[in-house]
Amino acid sequence: MTLDDLLALLPDNSSGQISPADMRTIVTELYNDANPAYINVVNQGPATLAVNAAFTPVPGTTAYPFTVDDAQDVQFVLSTNVDSMVNNNQIQVGLDLTGATVVPVGSKPEQVLLVGGKQQVQARLEVTFIAHLAAGTTNIAVKYTAQAAGAVLSAMAVIAAVVSNQ
Repeated sequence: MTLDDLLALLPDNSSGQISPADMRTIVTELYNDANPAYINVVNQGPATLAVNAAFTPVPGTTAYPFTVDDAQDVQFVLSTNVDSMVNNNQIQVGLDLTGATVVPVGSKPEQVLLVGGKQQVQARLEVTFIAHLAAGTTNIAVKYTAQAAGAVLSAMAVIAAVVSNQ
């Protein structure tokens, strides 16, 4: 609801009456704008990864439901410790969005962490991006690919927060 919509609910003060329903709408909208929806989920792991060429859910994680009443711009942060454990192991970790908004993991390269190479890698990785979510519940799942078995993810965190009211 825009500011003009909220102001339209207020009378011109000639009668001094504001209906309880209009007052509830105003207070609710202002509260929701001041306290946007967010999730902050941490999974300490560790999660040991098997070989997977296709994106697969990270062991020990589940999809996290994130609900917005109206279409919103949401900022996502994915953060994790990665240990490739062996040489020549390339690992990708990303978020898969399903439900009200669908953005398959890997469909947007800027939303995926990629680590690995000729030697073992131990690193703390983070990716931040903004996506426009449709109204309703979007399920957020952490998925991965790995070229070799045994890589470990730990201290995984997913944060999603509304950054604008559209």
